[in-house]
Amino acid sequence: MASKQHTLRVTIAQPSRDRNNDDFVLLEQDPWEPLVGYITRFGLYQYLNSLLFFKEPPEPKCPTIGPRTVYAYPSRPDLNYRIGCTWGTLGPRRIVELDYHETIQCDLQTELTTKYPPLAITGWEWIGGAWSSEGEPLEHPAVTTDGGKILLSQPVYGTLAVNYRVCRHLYTLAIPSRPGALENTIQSHVYAVWDGGNVVMEIEWPEGLDEGLCNYNHTSGIGDLIDDRRPPDHVDPEDEYIDVDYCTGIPYAE
Repeated sequence: MASKQHTLRVTIAQPSRDRNNDDFVLLEQDPWEPLVGYITRFGLYQYLNSLLFFKEPPEPKCPTIGPRTVYAYPSRPDLNYRIGCTWGTLGPRRIVELDYHETIQCDLQTELTTKYPPLAITGWEWIGGAWSSEGEPLEHPAVTTDGGKILLSQPVYGTLAVNYRVCRHLYTLAIPSRPGALENTIQSHVYAVWDGGNVVMEIEWPEGLDEGLCNYNHTSGIGDLIDDRRPPDHVDPEDEYIDVDYCTGIPYAE
C-alpha cells in the first residue's frame, strides 16, 4: 500500500519596516468649559430674581450634543495608524504643528518625559532652586537633549520649564443619540490602532447630559410669598427688666 505524504507549509512573515516598539498614539478630547451643566451662585441669584419679579429666567449653561474635537498625538509624524469610533462618525484628519510650554517636576530622575511627543525641544529654563535627596541646595544640573528626551547631569528635586514643538492631529466627532435607547444614548469610544499596539478612549460628557438634566431646567414649584405690609402674627419675646420690691415681691409702678 502506498503511503500518503503530507506537506506542511510554513510562511515566515517579514517584520514591518515601519514597526517600532516605542510607537504610540496619545488620544485626547476637547475639554468642556468649567461649570458646564452646573448652576453658579450668580446663576441661582438670577433665577430667584426671575421668580420674585416675574422676569425671564437666564439662559442655562447647558452642554449640547454637538460635534466634539478629538486630538491624536502620534509618537512620530510618519506613524501609520487607523482611528475610529464605536458610535458616531469621525471627520477627516487635520494636521497642525504648535508650540507647547510645559512645567516638569524633577523627582530625582535624570531623564524627563514631556506630556506630548515632541518634534523638537526648543528651550528650557529652571524655575526656583534645586535640592538633593537630603534637602541640601544644589547647583542646577546641566540639561541636554537626545531627540525627544531631556537628560539631566545629576538627579535633583526641582522644576524645569520646557518649550517644544508638537504634531497634533484633529478629528471632528459627531455623535447622535441612539434611537430607542433608555440609557447610554450617546456613549462612544474612540480608538487608534497601529502596527504593534492600540489605545482606546471613552468620550466624557458633563454629568446629567444623557438624562437631559441641566442647571434649573427641570426646577419647578409653588412658593408662598409673605406680604411685607402684613403685621406679623406674633412677636418673639425679648429681655425685659422689672424693678420688684424685695420684701413684698410686688413690681414698682412706673
